[in-house]
Amino acid sequence: MTISPGVAELVVLPIHPGGGTCVKQGTAGVTITGEQILMDTQDTLKAGSLSVIQTNVTDAKGVRTVTNGAGASFFQSTGLLAGATGRGDNLSPGSCAVYPIITGGAITEVGLDAGSITLTGPAGLAITLAPQYGGVKGNFGATLSAGVIPSGGTFTFNGSGGADVGPFTSTLTIANPNFNWTNPSAAATIDRTQGLLYTWSGGLPETYFLLGGTSTGALVTAGYSCKVAVEAGQFTVPPYILLGLPAGSGGVSIEQHDTDSTFSATGLDDGGVTAVIEYSVAATIK
Repeated sequence: MTISPGVAELVVLPIHPGGGTCVKQGTAGVTITGEQILMDTQDTLKAGSLSVIQTNVTDAKGVRTVTNGAGASFFQSTGLLAGATGRGDNLSPGSCAVYPIITGGAITEVGLDAGSITLTGPAGLAITLAPQYGGVKGNFGATLSAGVIPSGGTFTFNGSGGADVGPFTSTLTIANPNFNWTNPSAAATIDRTQGLLYTWSGGLPETYFLLGGTSTGALVTAGYSCKVAVEAGQFTVPPYILLGLPAGSGGVSIEQHDTDSTFSATGLDDGGVTAVIEYSVAATIK
């Protein structure tokens, strides 16, 4: 598959700076190591994720929709080896990668019984997340009022424990003021030869942003990812990265994980907790 001329293949070699097992950072803080996937030739993992998320989506007409929610998911995944596709998300701070969007092998997921999940936090928040969220066993979710996430502060998840997962308590922190993408209009139309400047304000110090985008054109879909420290205040995705995308239509995003840590519970190989504020904009790539 050819993306664009002039962009070389990128090889990523994971190195643990302190020695030992390398860790693949996953969704909602869930981490997967090579040992967990390959030990005794098993490629099954029991995991849980806890999250508080705000999304800001601007469509092709310039209409912005904001949603605030909380979720929890407990699942057993099988087929991790077949599903691995190398998506350019193993990045060092200040770096970018560009990659084709391809589909890996099938991953089978089965929900785990974790009992009931409650969430408390700022602005008097005290709710029980709805079970079977989306009609899937092991999924829990709730819509949060508009003022809860912007107020920032500490959120606490409590799990009662169930047949598959033991009880747990986990907290996360959201910054006040929240992260704000200050120039989203710059991403509506992108000239790949000029680079793309992101600017932002707010966010939790000593954390990172993930910048990304995708484009589909000429029967090819490709994307880029960059990882940048919050304190930088701005970052330009260079032309040599954007030129790896085909001209066409797609989207651009920026997200901050205010918290990206782990929790443990009996019955899980791994557990992650995260607070995410994400912005996305429909884009035309030229």
